[in-house]
Amino acid sequence: MTLDQFNKFNHLRSTNLLLEKDKSEVFISYRRADKHYADQLYNLLTKQDVEAWYDPLIPLGMNWRDAIVKHLKNAKVMVILLSIEALKSEELKKELAVAVQAKVQLLAVRLEDVKPSGAFAYELASIQWFDIFVDPDSRLPQLADVLRVLVNEPQENPRTLKNLLQILGKEGYNITLSAKSIIYNNNVILSSFFAISILLLLLYQHLVSPIDELINNGVNSLKAYGYTMFAVTLGSPLLFLSVLQGEITTRELPLLVVALLNSVLLVLLLRNFCFTIYRKWILKKLQK
Repeated sequence: MTLDQFNKFNHLRSTNLLLEKDKSEVFISYRRADKHYADQLYNLLTKQDVEAWYDPLIPLGMNWRDAIVKHLKNAKVMVILLSIEALKSEELKKELAVAVQAKVQLLAVRLEDVKPSGAFAYELASIQWFDIFVDPDSRLPQLADVLRVLVNEPQENPRTLKNLLQILGKEGYNITLSAKSIIYNNNVILSSFFAISILLLLLYQHLVSPIDELINNGVNSLKAYGYTMFAVTLGSPLLFLSVLQGEITTRELPLLVVALLNSVLLVLLLRNFCFTIYRKWILKKLQK
């Protein structure tokens, strides 16, 4: 065996050993156009003894989907390198869906001044952001510092990624989509929807008294409240349109505003439900 063959053998052996490890502390997700950034980050993390992983480590002949899913599910942090090209990628959407399902910590790193939309915005709305496009040469080492501290946090009382970014004083980290994080948060929307629905019920009862009418017709009081609540909640768009078609009085104005707000929340809930179904579909497709 020549020296070159021996070196190649050792490289392949070390690569296979790395792939066989159950855990990679940092999973780097990127697109081909941004590979030089991924290479730099991988090298910086390796120098700091952080176990990083990205797809060039997949040996020839191995199923790349299985390798990606295995390392992604076992990672502590998924770093998503975002650029215009990355936001066009279906593969990134799949990786993101796997990470969310596996409850892996996410850190979005913006290589360019981009703002995700659609499925990306839904998944990335409430996570931490780290911008490097202003000064990549200084920001990439700072990013490696943050990740090194994060993966070495004690399991008993770990600090959050947001806490670490604040403590380390990394200027430029931000939650770019903090406003959007609210409208993509199902718990917030659902709570608001029920609160507004109760207010809508009270206003409608005050104006029209449908509950009293149902009770007078022999309907159980509890059922009367339930039927009316169901009608005004899911029928808020129709209620809004019916009030809008007539001559709006001062008394009807609050009902009109609340019905409109409830309709918007209903649309947001349906949209987020569609995103959830889309995520599950991606996961099934990836596992085939």
